[in-house]
Amino acid sequence: MLGGVAPPELAAARAAESLEDANQRERIWYVACTRARDLLILPHIPQASKDSWFSSIDLRQLDIPELDLTSFARRQMPAPAPLSNEQSSDIFAAEQRCVEESALPIVWRRPSEHDADRLGDPLEDVVTSESHIEHFEVVGEHEDLWGGMQRSMRRH
Repeated sequence: MLGGVAPPELAAARAAESLEDANQRERIWYVACTRARDLLILPHIPQASKDSWFSSIDLRQLDIPELDLTSFARRQMPAPAPLSNEQSSDIFAAEQRCVEESALPIVWRRPSEHDADRLGDPLEDVVTSESHIEHFEVVGEHEDLWGGMQRSMRRH
């Protein structure tokens, strides 16, 4: 919407997008329901919104009996063994050095910086403050910040 006026195609585009979203949700449900090999457990969410993925198709869950778990015996799970931390500050420092030595340096390439229509160093006109509270402030007039316009025009 621009200036409170919606283009006439906007309603049709939104309706088409809504239909595509509904079709995609239906396809996802199809995949979930057909890929379940032995058992498919679905929660029943009566308060789910009509527009949610869960309510996109009627699975008639109220007609299906609830899963009976009484035939399964309840087992106590053993507590996991406590893990001790074997890392010392020396081991940590050695691993840190290994990571730093194996990391490749990043080389930034910005071909438009050398174009004739660009200014010199873009940071020359920036005043920075050491305080974290203050923001960066750009000083100076930049009439010619076209981001490599000459290079772009040469390509096209």
